[in-house]
Amino acid sequence: MERVPSSDYPKQAGSDAATVLATVKKAIDADKLVLEVDGDLLVIPTRSVKYIQVSPAPTHLPSGILRRATVIG
Repeated sequence: MERVPSSDYPKQAGSDAATVLATVKKAIDADKLVLEVDGDLLVIPTRSVKYIQVSPAPTHLPSGILRRATVIG
């Protein structure tokens, strides 16, 4: 698997399940990923993104997400 740049950031969505769920859904539906990185604003069109890995995954996820999958290969 190709190594890609990564970022680390503090928890953003809150601690209650409804807030986390709404934030994840909003990110999935967005047409861009926007990050403030080291004082700069980074805007990445989602059409340019192959995938995003969030670790650990939030406990509460929107319906339709396949859970407990394994990457093979």
